[in-house]
Amino acid sequence: MQKSFSKFIIYNLLLTLICTCGILYFYISFFQIEVPAFVYFSIAYFPITGIINHYLLSRQTNKEPRKFVNAFMLSTSGRMFLALIVITICIFTSDKPVPLVLVFTLQYFLFFILDIYFLLQLVKDAKETDSQR
Repeated sequence: MQKSFSKFIIYNLLLTLICTCGILYFYISFFQIEVPAFVYFSIAYFPITGIINHYLLSRQTNKEPRKFVNAFMLSTSGRMFLALIVITICIFTSDKPVPLVLVFTLQYFLFFILDIYFLLQLVKDAKETDSQR
């Protein structure tokens, strides 16, 4: 678990760096506007929630693999509803919500794909260790 978790953190931070550079380039060159404070929140939100989610779900696969699906669906639903609440607040409080929504949605999907990739590897490894016992 430690090797997989540390690899996930490295990839998560690398994706955060790539997203940060892409967002700054997107705002400065494409929209030619100042980067809103909400964007900095989204840059921090996805890696932090991803790491917490991955850690909790990896512990769940070690305890009871059968309950992993329920825990995964609960955590994914919770993150999605929180993201929808944040997007809704952003739309109603921002002067130009389109760039914010585009950036937030793109980040959501990129980090979601990263989480799914590493969680599938985690489940696969857990099944292999169970079959070897």
